[in-house]
Amino acid sequence: MKRYEGYQPVKSTHREILPPGGYVVKIMKVEDAAFANGPCLVVSFDIAEGEKAGFYTADYRGNTFENKKWRGVHFLNRPAGDGSERDGWAVHAMNNFVAVLQESNPGYTWDWGPIEAGDYSQLKGKLLGALMGRVEWEYEGKTGWNTKCRAFLPAQDIRAGDFQIPEDKPLSKKTSAQPVDIAGFDSDNDLPF
Repeated sequence: MKRYEGYQPVKSTHREILPPGGYVVKIMKVEDAAFANGPCLVVSFDIAEGEKAGFYTADYRGNTFENKKWRGVHFLNRPAGDGSERDGWAVHAMNNFVAVLQESNPGYTWDWGPIEAGDYSQLKGKLLGALMGRVEWEYEGKTGWNTKCRAFLPAQDIRAGDFQIPEDKPLSKKTSAQPVDIAGFDSDNDLPF
């Protein structure tokens, strides 16, 4: 074997899968994004309390691939105001998000001024509850399971154990994919925020 481009003896780390359940999370960043199915808010968060606190920070820092991505995210469709059923669901989800933020952070009130200008900095550091459930994925002919945020609820509900873990969400259309089994630093300068 010839010496190859990018040689550097760096040990890979095992990428742990977050167990399904309820977690109190802290918002790291909120930003606008546009996808084929419409505009959304991308809410990036990390686990803030309990045994799994800092889970996504550790996961990000332990990932040795160049194209690593932050896995603690939830996508909220933004209301389009077109009166469609999809828009009704987006309105409901955003109203829930705002109510959960305000209930989870006493004294906080959603301020439309900066938000309408695209400035979501008021949300950074806010707490809320995240209900995490297993979701099946498929990529390049392989399938597996991951844990994703399925809903936001008040942080107090998570702390009190007042939630139900969502049922597994299998792929609705499978190809002939093969199953796959997938499973510190001292500053925040390496995080994507």
